[in-house]
Formats: sequence, structure tokens, C-alpha cells
Amino acid sequence: MENRAMSGKTYEIEHYLTEINVKPYPSHRPLKLDGNEPIFFKAGETRKYEGEPRSVYTGTVGKLCRTVEFAKDNTYIKPFEIRYGTLASGAIKVDHDVDNEVHGKQLTPFLRNAQSYGLKFVPPTEEPWPYLDLEVFKGFDRGNRNAHFHLDDPNQEEFDVRRHYRRMTYVLNLSDFQNRERPFRQPAIAQPRLWHTPNDTGHVCSQRAASILHNPERHEKNLITPDPEASRPGEWLWTWKLEEVTGGIIDIIWEDFLIPPHDVFISHASEDKKDFVIDLVQKLEALGLDVWFDDNELTIGDELTQNIVRGIAFSLTGVVVLSPRFFDRKKTWTKKELEMISSSEGDTKVILPVLYEMSVDDLRKENPDLAELVGAKAEDGVDKVAAAIVKAVTAIQTLKNIKKN
Repeated sequence: MENRAMSGKTYEIEHYLTEINVKPYPSHRPLKLDGNEPIFFKAGETRKYEGEPRSVYTGTVGKLCRTVEFAKDNTYIKPFEIRYGTLASGAIKVDHDVDNEVHGKQLTPFLRNAQSYGLKFVPPTEEPWPYLDLEVFKGFDRGNRNAHFHLDDPNQEEFDVRRHYRRMTYVLNLSDFQNRERPFRQPAIAQPRLWHTPNDTGHVCSQRAASILHNPERHEKNLITPDPEASRPGEWLWTWKLEEVTGGIIDIIWEDFLIPPHDVFISHASEDKKDFVIDLVQKLEALGLDVWFDDNELTIGDELTQNIVRGIAFSLTGVVVLSPRFFDRKKTWTKKELEMISSSEGDTKVILPVLYEMSVDDLRKENPDLAELVGAKAEDGVDKVAAAIVKAVTAIQTLKNIKKN
């Protein structure tokens, strides 16, 4: 094969197995992390963790295990590395059965915050095959129900080194969600999907899933069909098998399987919550819309920016409650949210403006572009505003379905 003729600088991997099993976290109490002390010895550390245990508020725990079986004829034996990183507000616990050659500065971030880990080892020539076993807390919560893997090593010092995966298997097990009540539900039209993009082109990893879901036609050629013999969709278990892979990235997405994207993201000034916004949200939900509203979505310990970015990215429309408070010069978040809604991952999102204690002329002074949009007026009553939003969302959904078909 052509990759084997590269001066021996190719890892020949017989089989690369990735297993993901995600479960709801059974308690609302925070998880206390002690710095992963069991991994210290394997990591070559003799000192003990001296920091305060970190609290992680999580809705899920994911078991992620990757096993590497090297080919019998593999001749490239420089240290091979497996890496994994999770959200800034999440954490991982680690286990593996091989000595780790990552030390010092590379290991210190994990020992401090338990958010990313690298396992480096010399490829063995026989069993047992090395594995990296992780418990991932908060990494697969709502808005981040996906896995994103780079198949090349971006930190490899010798950039001409390649990895040739003769066989790859990915297994996703969501069976523990199957009998759960809302918010865990299965839309009939959506299934977890896996994409293999051969070229690791530039992208923002944290926004990758939202980009794919909003532009599925761009990625259709990279979609991999689940293996029909190994998959059991009725039990919420899927298996994908690939052959002769030489790099790129893997994306597995189940965001719209467990919880469909939101119909509406509500952007507003906090001062307008009590007298108008909360009422509007309740009316919209009563009319059947799935609404992203910060009071319902954000909990203690959440990373504010990441959650808002994902909320906007995974919403069909943005309802912006425009008031004098919204345009207060001292406020920064309302302006940031409006910018993100206007352009989410390069895609223009439909904005539905609602004027609250503000006229069109007032709005034109603050934002001439918004003033050109047809919006609802709070003075007409919350029932009429909610009905207008539902009508607009329904029309947008219908148009998207027509384009899809």
C-alpha cells in the first residue's frame, strides 16, 4: 500500500476499537474529584495530590475505552499517543494497563484539573494490547452529545509520520437512556450517526457537531452506515466498522437522537425576566415549542459561554426580546448573544424580534437592521406574541422539511 512505502514512518494498526457507553448521572449532587490519585503511580509520579477536591456538576457519565491492536508486521516503534480532552467544566478519570511515557509539563494539566490526558507508549508486538479507559463527567451532557476524534497525532514531532488503521470499530451504547422519561426521548426520524472526514481540515472542535447538524448536506458523502449485523437500534446500541483508514477525523453525534435541537433560543435582558420573559417562555412551552431559556438550562457549575454558544447553535430560531434594558450601553452579554444569533457557525439564523416597552422608531436608532424585520409587539399581549412565534417557527420547520425532501 502507498502508506507503507514512507521510509517506515507508518504505524500499522490491525484494529482500533472505540467503545462509548453513556448513562444518566444518578444524582444532582456534585461529583468530587481528588485529582485522579490512582493514576499517579502509573504516570511515574511519587508526590500526592495536594489540591482541594474539585466539584463537577454533571448530568451524564460516559465510559470511553479505546484499545489499539498493532499489526504483527508493524515496524515503526516510536512512542504512539492517544489523547482525549473534555469540557472546561467537566472532568475525566483515567485507567490504562501500560506505563505512560508522558511526564512533567505534559502531565501536569491533567493532575491539576483532570480535563485532558495523553497516554504515550511504545507499540507492543503481542497481546495484551494497550487501552485507555476513561470515565467522562459532563462531557456528554445536553448540547454536547457527541464524540470528536482526531485520527492523526497533531502533536507528532515528525509530521510525515502516518497512522494506517486496517480496521476500525466504533460502538455507541445509550441503552441506559431508553426507559427514561423526558427529557430523554427518541425522535422517530433521528438516529445516532458517524462521519469520517478523510482530511483533518480547520474547524472549531467545540462547534463541530452543531456545524454538521446545521449543514448535513455538506457532510453527506462522509456519512458511514451502521453495521447491520452488529447494531441493535431497538436496544439503543450502534456499531460502525471502517477499513483502510489513513487519517482524518471521526464525529459521532446523537444530540438530536436523545433531545432534538431547540425550536427557540430566548435572548433578553435579565431585568425583563419577571414582568414579561418568563410568561412568554411558559406560553411557548404550553404551545409545544422546545425553548432554550437560561433559567431552565443553566445550573450551578456550568460554563456560561460554552452553554450559551451551544444553546444558540442547536436552536432553529432566535427570539430577541428588545427593550431599553437590552440596549443598555453597560451590558455586554445581550450584544454578544445578538451577534451569535445573527451568525452561528457561519449560518444566518432566523431572528424573531419582540418589541417590549420600545417602538420601531426607538429600535431604528439602536439597530437599523433589526428595525427592518417584522416583529411582534409585547403591548399586544403575551398570548398574541407567543402565537406569532409559533406560526413563524412552524413555517420555518415546514420550509426546512421541503428542502430536505
